[in-house]
Amino acid sequence: MFCFEVFTHDGKFVRKFGSKGTGLGQLKGPCGLALDSEGRIIVAERDNNRVHVFDSEGQAIMLFGSYGDGEGKLNCPRHIAVDFHDNIFVSDSGNFRVQKFNCSGEFLVKFGEKGNSKGQFSCPAGVAVDSEGHLVVADLKNVNVQAFDSEGLFLMKVGEAADSKNGSVFGKPNGVAISGSGNVIVADRGHHCIQVF
Repeated sequence: MFCFEVFTHDGKFVRKFGSKGTGLGQLKGPCGLALDSEGRIIVAERDNNRVHVFDSEGQAIMLFGSYGDGEGKLNCPRHIAVDFHDNIFVSDSGNFRVQKFNCSGEFLVKFGEKGNSKGQFSCPAGVAVDSEGHLVVADLKNVNVQAFDSEGLFLMKVGEAADSKNGSVFGKPNGVAISGSGNVIVADRGHHCIQVF
C-alpha cells in the first residue's frame, strides 16, 4: 500500500491518506515516520528519495530532498526522528550517513561515511533522539548501534564482538527508540528479539 492509516488508541479506524505516485501527497516506499511538536507527520520515502510532511489531518504540506549525494540530497532514506526543537534527522542509508534538517526542511548538517569504524555506517536504519538531543542510530549491516550528539559528534557504540558475553551483539538492528528513563530499545531483526540497554 502507498498510504497511511490512522487509528484511535483502542484500534478504531479514523482515516487513511496518501496514494501511489511522485507528487505532493503521493507516496512510494514510505518507511519510517515521526511526529513533531505540532503533530505534523514526517515520512521518509525510500523509493522517492525524499521526506514528505503532512499535517495531523493528513493534508500534504511540503516535500524536501531529492535523489543524490550532496547536502540535503537523499538516497534510500529509511527512518526519521524529531528532536525537541523539531529538527528532523533522516537515516540516509544509500549515502551511508545521517542528515539533519530544520522543521522547514532546510539542510543543517550531515555525518557519517561508508565504513565500520566509529561514526561510520554500512546501512543506517532506525534513528531516535533523547530529551537532551543525543541521537541513536541502528546500523543494519555493521550490526551495531551508535550514539552521537545533536551535531553528529560520535559518542559511543554498542555491538562489538567483545560485548557478546553480555548478550548485546545484534543480528540486524533495525528500529530504535529511547524510553523516558533513557533506555535504548532496539528491534533486532536478525535475532528476532527486542534488546534494551
